[in-house]
Amino acid sequence: MPVTPDTRLLRKILPGTMWGGTLETPYIQLVGPQSGRTWEIYVNDNAITYLVYRTYYDITGWSKEQLSAFVAGVGWQETDRWTVNEAATVTPGAFGPELQSWDIVSKSEIPNTALDSDAWGDGNGYFCWNAPGMPLSNFNLEEVFAGRARQWVPDSNMNNIMHQTMETLWGAGDATAGDRIYITRIVAPFLITSAEPGSESTGFVPSQAVIVPAVLQEEPDLQYIERLRRSYVDAGSRTL
Repeated sequence: MPVTPDTRLLRKILPGTMWGGTLETPYIQLVGPQSGRTWEIYVNDNAITYLVYRTYYDITGWSKEQLSAFVAGVGWQETDRWTVNEAATVTPGAFGPELQSWDIVSKSEIPNTALDSDAWGDGNGYFCWNAPGMPLSNFNLEEVFAGRARQWVPDSNMNNIMHQTMETLWGAGDATAGDRIYITRIVAPFLITSAEPGSESTGFVPSQAVIVPAVLQEEPDLQYIERLRRSYVDAGSRTL
């Protein structure tokens, strides 16, 4: 096993997707060539609809050599625009429409049930998701290498193209001794309970590349065992 650190560059291409509006819950369906094969639709316990895509980097070879992988940063890359055609119709007095997305690289898999951890926002029908690592989630911040949240609204000057109005980052994960690094992509086509898309509405989420530079390092036995133990404790705490 190497004594000095070694570097690797992990790459993963995530497919985009298209959704179309329906007149029944969950009010959207996957359409296009990727329908039902990669992305999935999940409606949480507050009736908020999410599009979810999951994949991972397989780093089993590193863990077999008892090497710790230190993540030196995460890069998200997109080469196309987000669009919504005939966006959500909203009842009078409500705000909207809007779209929100989250990109997360983590030590543990993020299940659909994690999307149930939301709470009331500003009192106008908006919900705020407690993303992994936040106080009301059941993930520790150290389990998230990096997370990115963005908000989108229709651009009145650019027809159906969505305009990004917010971006925020979080995460504190430094290293893992596990077999996988997980990637989760989440899109909420509409976040307000009073909004429903028309039956003719469509939305496009572009493909994405996720780039993760990693440094491999052999750690002292005690530190390595403690890193493994911590991963086991974090995973077990979510079953309580």
